[in-house]
Amino acid sequence: MYEGVAQAYALDPENQAFLRRSNPWALQAITTRLLEAQGRCLWNPQPGTLGALQALLVESEGLLEERGETARTSGGGA
Repeated sequence: MYEGVAQAYALDPENQAFLRRSNPWALQAITTRLLEAQGRCLWNPQPGTLGALQALLVESEGLLEERGETARTSGGGA
């Protein structure tokens, strides 16, 4: 199940590009959750998947920093 989510949402180039543009927080959250699942031994990723997710997490953190969105804020708003 985790491998399918990783491939379909985080690592699929088209979906990844969409998330980068429209909701980089979601891309970071998906990647973080997948790495957490692997770290808790809930999933043994296919070769290459773990490294790709780790690189994506670093990239997504950089993207959020570039946008000046380093910390989530709570409160109202859409």
